[in-house]
Amino acid sequence: MAPTIAFAQGVRAVTALVAGFGLVLATGCGSSDAPRTASPAATPAPASAPAPAPIASSQRHLKDTPFERSWDLQLPGPVRSSWIDPAIPDLAFFELRDHHEVYAVDAFSGNTRWVSPPFTKALRLQPSVSRNKVRDSKGSTEGAADDRLWVISDDTLFSIDAIYGQIVWRYELPFSPSTGPLAVGPDSNQRVFIGDWGGRIQVATLDANKRFPYILWQLNLRSPVTAPLVESDGLVYGADHNGTVHCFKYDREEIWSFDSGSIIYGAPLARSRVLFVGNEDNVLYALNRLTGERLGSLYLNGPIKRAPFAYKAEPARVYVWVDDHNDKIGGLYAVKTQNDNIPFADAAKHPLEVERVGVEWFAPGIDHLVASTPDYLFGTKGSSSTVYAINRSSGHVDWSWDVNEEHQRYRDERGRLDPRSVAFISEYQDPSDLNRSIYTVDETGHVITYRVYGDKPGDPLSGDRIRAKSVKVVADAPAAGDAKPAAAAAPAAAAPPADAPAAKPAAK
Repeated sequence: MAPTIAFAQGVRAVTALVAGFGLVLATGCGSSDAPRTASPAATPAPASAPAPAPIASSQRHLKDTPFERSWDLQLPGPVRSSWIDPAIPDLAFFELRDHHEVYAVDAFSGNTRWVSPPFTKALRLQPSVSRNKVRDSKGSTEGAADDRLWVISDDTLFSIDAIYGQIVWRYELPFSPSTGPLAVGPDSNQRVFIGDWGGRIQVATLDANKRFPYILWQLNLRSPVTAPLVESDGLVYGADHNGTVHCFKYDREEIWSFDSGSIIYGAPLARSRVLFVGNEDNVLYALNRLTGERLGSLYLNGPIKRAPFAYKAEPARVYVWVDDHNDKIGGLYAVKTQNDNIPFADAAKHPLEVERVGVEWFAPGIDHLVASTPDYLFGTKGSSSTVYAINRSSGHVDWSWDVNEEHQRYRDERGRLDPRSVAFISEYQDPSDLNRSIYTVDETGHVITYRVYGDKPGDPLSGDRIRAKSVKVVADAPAAGDAKPAAAAAPAAAAPPADAPAAKPAAK
């Protein structure tokens, strides 16, 4: 997913879609005998989403949401992109627009941890983070980790210490990269997987003794790879523009491949024994992660160009983006998944393993995810600064909030009103639902962060023992390294008056 986010713009009512539950079973070894209860289908069955509920017409103020203003940070210039990686969820990264230096900021306090040197070109490929346990003198790996930030700028790969911001090593790549880097293993046995426009997966490593990076091996797929590579339990998965999913080991041995029949742009999702991947022919596939056997598939009536995602607390659900300008089709789909076994008439044969998949709900028009809590997903649409609260149980949009509210009230150091506009909201997905924050950035580089600190009586997120109060409907309305958290705003329990001084920018 692109590091910079676009946002939701307006909401339109959609016509109801007919509810359905799609299941396609994969044939496997010995499947010539028909199972007792069902026969594997040859093609995916179309799936229709349940009728989406109308989007709530009430737009709230900050004081009427469960969010509280957490921290401010005035960066020394406009921000080009930002990201948070699940491997190190306590760090938020911001790339500045002019010189492309990266600020690593504590995600919960707003303190600047470190600033990278300026990069010659923008970070156009998705950066990644790796975490490796470090053994102490007694051989224990508890409490110590080697955290790295991996970025590619101007075809040069950088390995950066994510704790202190120092460049550990760099490598001018002898090819044109088409994906961001995926790094696994420590320096002594490191593998950095990168796709290239020549249709290969290249693997870089570092000679630990000579501190010399080089290409260890490459795998020719004969088709460009733009979907980010993923790793799970010692296996790496990649997908190319021919629509083929590849599974291989760290040492180049290919374990299996699967032809999906159409271009794959989004990364696969590895979950337990299942690999989920979508293609441009509108099909979501569920594959056996270890063998490549198709366990099930679901037709979603629109192209799937991004990676599916999931949460640890929802083992029977994955979320899928469908990219289409028509809000009756495009949006966020919650897909129910269930592993099952179908016995054959011949009891001597092993039951056929399948993955049952079907649409639970559909949130029309939502095209980016900016935060989550155990009960809600917070999404945006188009270029709007309005955030929509999507109930994870039903898919209903219960309320919305324009995050421009606080930026429009900003006052300068002299107390004069200096209205600003949100340039973008950081897009990220936290599988553990622990971050619970929305990161907003205006056109000057001023970051305002909001967080759900816990359930409050009357909140929509509290479990609903106490009803929330009614809400009125409102109209839509320094040098590098010196950035410091700006002063916090008034407590979020009550909206600050229009003439209240806002947070001052950090001293330059």
